[in-house]
Amino acid sequence: MAAEAVALAEKQVAELKVALAQNHNQIRNCQQQARRQALAVRNGGLSVQAVRKVLAVYVVSNWDLSLAVLAAQRLSRLPPCSAAFPTSDFVSALFREHNWEELLMLHDDASPLWAPARKYARQLLLEHDAYLWVKRLNFAHGVAPSASNVFHYYEKKALVAEPCGEPRKRTVNKWAARWRARWGVRRACLRSADTVEPNILRDKVKAFWRSIAYVTAKFSHQELVWINFDETSAVLPHFLVCSEARLPKSVASGFAALPQTKLRLLRAKSSWVTADSMISILADVRKALAPWLPMVKPILVLDTASPHLPKKVMSFAKKQGLQLLFVPSCSTSLLQPLDIAAFGGFKQWVKRKNMVLRQTAVDGQPELLEFLWQLSQAPRDFFGGKKWAHAFEGVGCGRDVTKLHSALKKFMQHPESFPHSAKPSPAEMALIWPKRRKMSYAGACLF
Repeated sequence: MAAEAVALAEKQVAELKVALAQNHNQIRNCQQQARRQALAVRNGGLSVQAVRKVLAVYVVSNWDLSLAVLAAQRLSRLPPCSAAFPTSDFVSALFREHNWEELLMLHDDASPLWAPARKYARQLLLEHDAYLWVKRLNFAHGVAPSASNVFHYYEKKALVAEPCGEPRKRTVNKWAARWRARWGVRRACLRSADTVEPNILRDKVKAFWRSIAYVTAKFSHQELVWINFDETSAVLPHFLVCSEARLPKSVASGFAALPQTKLRLLRAKSSWVTADSMISILADVRKALAPWLPMVKPILVLDTASPHLPKKVMSFAKKQGLQLLFVPSCSTSLLQPLDIAAFGGFKQWVKRKNMVLRQTAVDGQPELLEFLWQLSQAPRDFFGGKKWAHAFEGVGCGRDVTKLHSALKKFMQHPESFPHSAKPSPAEMALIWPKRRKMSYAGACLF
């Protein structure tokens, strides 16, 4: 018994030693963390590498203190509300107190110590230059350059030469998204800086009017029904294309159990509209119009988005008795009835309805099914109250120059008449489609 008691006591002593050692390690780690935090606070939340980057920005920018402060605030780990958050006085003191011998190595390209800092400083200055260029365009000319324009400007400055070839659109979009996030640039605040020359854009408008004239004369024995997708009347369905991940099957089933509306849900792997989904939409529109055919001729006005342009979409529409009419690329702000009469107001309508749902929702987050039901009321509550005849006449569908909307009339220099009703030539058809899009089949499929 005595031996067992001794063994038990020795075991307890060993366990206590292990526990004491663990406590000692934890205390030491806490002390080290406290020292690191205290050092970070003294350094404005900057690591050693971050300090070098801030100093590199200050030197390479030719002593621009505001840019150095911006870099310090971006790299700081402290919250902006912290008393130790970097300021101009902090950056000035950082520069004065730094080791001058080490700082002189900044200009030595062979020094690996400052290589990441030099790279960061150069990128920041290039992005800042692009930001100032966009501001100059905004304030001096009242236009907003596109993402590709900004990327091209950035690349040209970075390479000190004209870039070779066109970058991938995905590359441009990813870069532009990161750049906008870093510099607080919002999209669509001003009208786009259109790269199309005014004379070419006027030719595009005339080509659109030529198509209207030809279609109007060709189907003069029928009553024409002008349709702009997403608008439609109370008779025609509306469509919401959504991904299966964002719209679960349970929510779609719940929506199907509600009283039927004109909203149709098209669930797919992706929420992007495809040629197959366009064919499904056209089939539903044809089915809804069946009671009035062939007394009326439906004319569907579409933009030149890629899902609208495949040959199988155009051929299917022609077989179903639906006439497609395309708004030329780069001209939707002038010729798209939806852009002129609906989109702005519709976005505000959705915003107001969503705010009402948030006020009554738990944690301010409305249920997806509630939002879908609210959206399904748009054909009746919003689109149904619009005077669409006026919107179509405003872009020239009525072939009356006196009814064109003011911006289009001014841009076209107050035209006195429309083009005659001849079939659009291949050159006129080429003006409608986006650049580098081969549409040799379009004439036969449309006319």
